[in-house]
Formats: sequence, structure tokens, C-alpha cells
Amino acid sequence: MRRAVAALLLLFALPARADSIWEKAKAPPVAKGMLTNDELHRYVAGQLHAARMSKATDPIAGAQATAPLVPVLDTLVRHDAATSKDPRIRFDYGFILARLRKCSQATVALEGALKLGSEHPFAQDGAFELAICYSLLGKHADEERAYLVALDLSDRPTHKSIIYSNLAESRMAQGKLDEGIDAVEEAIALEPDFASARYNLAILKDRAGEPFGALDAAKQAVQLDPEGEYLDGEGVFFEPAYEKYWYYALRDLALAELTVGSERVNHLLAALVAYRKWLDLSEPADRYRARCLEDIARLEKLLKLKPPKP
Repeated sequence: MRRAVAALLLLFALPARADSIWEKAKAPPVAKGMLTNDELHRYVAGQLHAARMSKATDPIAGAQATAPLVPVLDTLVRHDAATSKDPRIRFDYGFILARLRKCSQATVALEGALKLGSEHPFAQDGAFELAICYSLLGKHADEERAYLVALDLSDRPTHKSIIYSNLAESRMAQGKLDEGIDAVEEAIALEPDFASARYNLAILKDRAGEPFGALDAAKQAVQLDPEGEYLDGEGVFFEPAYEKYWYYALRDLALAELTVGSERVNHLLAALVAYRKWLDLSEPADRYRARCLEDIARLEKLLKLKPPKP
């Protein structure tokens, strides 16, 4: 699973006070007509911060409440943000489009912002958001390229770990399993207790034909994440959406190893159901269908079940 939040602009992550710039920036001073770049940026920053602090029902958007951002986009368009010479405004425009999941437009805006302000403090977040948008569009080679830019710009271990873990998935989506394993191992080296990376290592190993390595990684993930929050938590998404069932299968296989008796059998059955669900929902051309069939056959044999009739 990918995490849709990395650095998220340190500026936007600052705590808000009643008299903070966020409160003052909730609405632009429209009475004054067109805003200066400073006023416009403060307005966008305030709205992004307010949205980030609100709960949303969209699991991909995570903590981002997107409805209030629509008029923000209108304001940016009115100020010709797409062609602004101020890198802040160009990044603001891309960030708002990304939060609204207008991914095709966001990729154009963020590519332009990065070209204009490759050394700007917002560039790391711009590259990360760009990668997320390319992921949602299914453009995984471009997603990989954007994550590599974000890595070059990041110097914080926690952020780099998230980026490496997401990078591993973009490579897995392209069938580059060995390179994906290399990336996720970098993530784990930086943050050994990062459960998402352990889950990603498990699925990469499973798809690479290393079931024992996959099981070991999955057990480590479960021990770090006993409630499964890293699979269903805020800011987590799967692309394509049916990928989550393979993760659920590996989690249940790990839990089966950590339990006994009927509880173990129930986890094995749950893993089988999850693999079958992945298979039912997956695209016919998905490169990992054959591996899923092998996992299903192995579990059916372990449980001494007869394969279902076609």
C-alpha cells in the first residue's frame, strides 16, 4: 500500500492558534480586488491547513476535506496561477489540484512548478504529490521518476523511508520485483519499525516466488501493527484498489503462524478468501494472476480443500 502523506509541507503542518495566519487566511481579502502573491499564498496555505485538520470520508484523501478547496482553485485560476512566475503559487496550484484529485491537471501543474522551482523548499512535496497523482493515473514509470526526484530532495530519514516504500510499489507495478525489493529494504534500513514497508516487502517476496521470505516479512509487519492500522489507516491507498486483498491475505497467513488450533485454521481460510477475492477483482492482464493462482493452490493443499468448480 502507498502512503499519500510524506512531508506535506512543513509550513502547513504547524499547529494553528486562534490568532494564527491560518485563521486570518480562511478567506481572501476579495474586497481589495486581485491579491498579491503573498496574500494569495497565505490564503491557499490557510485553506490547505484547515482541510488537513478536517476529517474526510475519502480514504485516498485521508485527512483532506476537499469540498472547501473548490473555491480556492477558482481563486488560483482567477490569478493565472498556472503561469505564475512565483514558484510558491505554481506549487500551490498543483497541490490544490492534487488534493481535489484532478490528477491529470495536477501532473501538468506540478511538473511545471518543479521545472520553475527545482530548488524551492516546496519541491520535495511537489515531487511526492506528483508521484501520487501518477500512481492514481496508473502511470507507474512516471511515478517512479517522481519518487526518485523526491528522494534527491529529501534529507529526513522518515520521509525518505516513506518515499522508498512507495517507490518499491511503483516498481512492483511495472514487474521490477528485484528493484522493488531493493527500494523497500532501503526504507526498512532507514526506519526498521515502519510496518508499511514490512508489508510491502512481504508482497514483493510473495510475488517473487519467495513464500518463506514473504511470511517472515508479514510476521514482522503484524508484530509492528497488531491492529492492522497500516492497511486501513488514514492516508493509505491501494492502486489498483483490489491490491488490498493480497495484503490482507499475507496478514492472515502471518497471523496463522502466530496462532494455533481453530484460530490458525480460521486465519488460513481468511487468507484463502482474500487471495480468491483478489483474483476475482483483478484485471485479466494483471501480471500477478499466475502467482495468485499458485498461492491459492498451495493454501488449498495445506487445508486439504478441493478447488472450487469453475
